Amino acid sequence: MKLSKLVPGVRARIKRLEVPGELHEKLVGIGFIPGEEIEIVQVAPLGDPLVCKIGNRNITLRKKEADFIEVEVVDEELPLILADDGTYEITRLDVGRRFLLRMKNLGIDPGKKIQISGGRYYIEGREIDLGYGEAAKIWVRRVSDAGEKSHSQK
Repeated sequence: MKLSKLVPGVRARIKRLEVPGELHEKLVGIGFIPGEEIEIVQVAPLGDPLVCKIGNRNITLRKKEADFIEVEVVDEELPLILADDGTYEITRLDVGRRFLLRMKNLGIDPGKKIQISGGRYYIEGREIDLGYGEAAKIWVRRVSDAGEKSHSQK
């Protein structure tokens, strides 16, 4: 996943930099080194720039520069939008009374299992239509891989 797709509050590890020339030298020089843990701590209101935390340092980075940095999520709990295909347990829902009511009406509650297959979400075999912002507020923990149990196999 590209660093630019990471959301605030999720820790990741830098896998590699796919940056040509001087920008590669600059990024490595300020701490973007493969193997280092990184977290987005703040995003500007229009989505650019990003404030990244590496070690104890906060570093501001343009989103187009973050597109050159490949990361992998290391947190066990992550927002639904970052989850790959598989089965997950819903661990928490972020704030908002109207949001919580809508999620309850969709059958989305902490402790329930949600499956992801091909970018679609399923609860108890029923497809759930979620927007990007909604999926960003649903935190999950993986319980199995995609091939183990699919919504279509029920």
